[in-house]
Amino acid sequence: MNVSSATLRESQPRNFTRVDSAPQVNQNSNASNEALNQGAFSSRAVSFTTNTGVRQVLSEVLGAPASSNAFRTEETVPLEGYDYNKLNNPDHNTPKYIFGRVAQHYKLDSVQGDKAKAEQLLTAMLPELREAGLEVVGVEGDRIQVKTEVGYEWVDVVRGAGSDNPGWWWGSEGKGTTQPTANSKQWAAATGQNGGNSNANAFASFAPVLTQGKKATPLGNSIDRAAVMAIVSKYPPTNEGIQQAMPELQERFPGVQLLEHPQRLDKLKFPNGAVVDVVVGAGGNEPTWGWNPEN
Repeated sequence: MNVSSATLRESQPRNFTRVDSAPQVNQNSNASNEALNQGAFSSRAVSFTTNTGVRQVLSEVLGAPASSNAFRTEETVPLEGYDYNKLNNPDHNTPKYIFGRVAQHYKLDSVQGDKAKAEQLLTAMLPELREAGLEVVGVEGDRIQVKTEVGYEWVDVVRGAGSDNPGWWWGSEGKGTTQPTANSKQWAAATGQNGGNSNANAFASFAPVLTQGKKATPLGNSIDRAAVMAIVSKYPPTNEGIQQAMPELQERFPGVQLLEHPQRLDKLKFPNGAVVDVVVGAGGNEPTWGWNPEN
């Protein structure tokens, strides 16, 4: 290639605003296409099957994605439930802290009063999250599908999306799948969370309570999960953190108790009898706030 041809090639536009024809779909492709035709997958996820049989699910946002510059801020946005010693340690590269280092530079004012805007914000953040080393393969509402220590999981990363005071946090359920799922509903079903509702508040409780002659009703259904998480996420997910959160929890939920344990404090008992483990990985190196009802 001579210099003039190389210069000409570099001057060509790399992005195109239109295409002459729509891409053709292989009519002979396998059950993945059939599942798409039946609407089994989210409109924001496309399923691919490679020659080696590895299934990948990539987020595809319809329309032009918003620029990340519209959401970035020069100020440092507070993070909830993070250890700032770990956050400021560049060698501490767990998924939670990789996300936190990026998220603290993004403002949440667009999400105030409008939960639907969370997806637009998170989608705009994707390039920077991936560049930082986070394997994010999907976005749905205020959740990202990300590769973590337990596999692929849908993690709620915006606490109180749509409220007047949303915050960045890492609401891991501590449950993953070996391959990505098309949406959070499929992930919930695959990890044993019956119902599989993509709404974060719907994960309040799935453990059945056995009642004689009546349909099983989860005790946790009457507990406001979002309110609990909004309180505890102000503190680190440690024995000390949950103790610091108790006065506010007791004000919001009169009669709630912190169950005693010789090594770790991670369970709340509510007046209706519901017992909920609110710390995922308690006693480990990387605990996070979560919501795992035990009855």
